[in-house]
Amino acid sequence: LRTSSISQSTNKKQEFVKLDDKKVEKKDDEKRRDMSKVKCYNCKKEGHFAKDCKKAKVKDYNYYKTKILLAKKDNDEQVLFTGDQA
Repeated sequence: LRTSSISQSTNKKQEFVKLDDKKVEKKDDEKRRDMSKVKCYNCKKEGHFAKDCKKAKVKDYNYYKTKILLAKKDNDEQVLFTGDQA
């Protein structure tokens, strides 16, 4: 629930607005997917999303190491590519 106050009125009554519609639509959309094909990026198992994973969020050293190496590789390729054209 979200509250909004009426500022122009002398009566400072709070009005409650229900915002559940968006969440319900999202849940319906998730139910339409075939969850057996969905892979969790946290524990690498199938059947659920990473946001629904029961395990602690993994901060994998190898993931970050690979990401840094790929970024360096892309940067090196850009330098070589621009050097070949000159």
